[in-house]
Amino acid sequence: MMPQHAEIYTTLTPEETTHLWRALHDGRIVAEEPPPTHPDPVQLLQVIGELSHAEVVLSLSRDTTEIGLQTVEKLIARPIYVCARGETSEPLTDIEGRPLRLPIGHRRGEVPGTGKPSALVRAKMRARTSRRDSRVVTAVVPNPKQPNTAAFERFSLYKVGLTCDECVALGITRPDINYDCRRGFITLGPPRS
Repeated sequence: MMPQHAEIYTTLTPEETTHLWRALHDGRIVAEEPPPTHPDPVQLLQVIGELSHAEVVLSLSRDTTEIGLQTVEKLIARPIYVCARGETSEPLTDIEGRPLRLPIGHRRGEVPGTGKPSALVRAKMRARTSRRDSRVVTAVVPNPKQPNTAAFERFSLYKVGLTCDECVALGITRPDINYDCRRGFITLGPPRS
């Protein structure tokens, strides 16, 4: 295996490493079974030995599970293109020679037909780039939300002394915090020093 590809394998999570090793073993590409606990990527590299990077990637070519697709995307360092049903590379025409409108696929994580990231991908991107909010909850009124609702459950997570970031980590959304603060249900103080 080429050294530049060896670096890619070290970025795999333990679950992805196990999944890849299992696919290589099930495809009879490597003889050694994966260990019962999550293997280290270095162990996987030793087992792969002299296989080419292409052979390893192709071992997952028929795997359409989420973990399989994630692993392939890491190994090839780009998103996978998902073909639309009926999509072809050849232009098709009707009986009179007029071009037919064909379905167009999309990359994983994009909204089909738009080329724009899906809401989930946009949310993950925002979470990585959003600024931190270290204001502290200084007061919380008794739960004003309707019982047996998701809002009621989230409001019950507020505790005096938590930062906004800690509240979000518990499951309260940033729009919840903004709404509750505007309505006077919670009071936010300056950040901790």
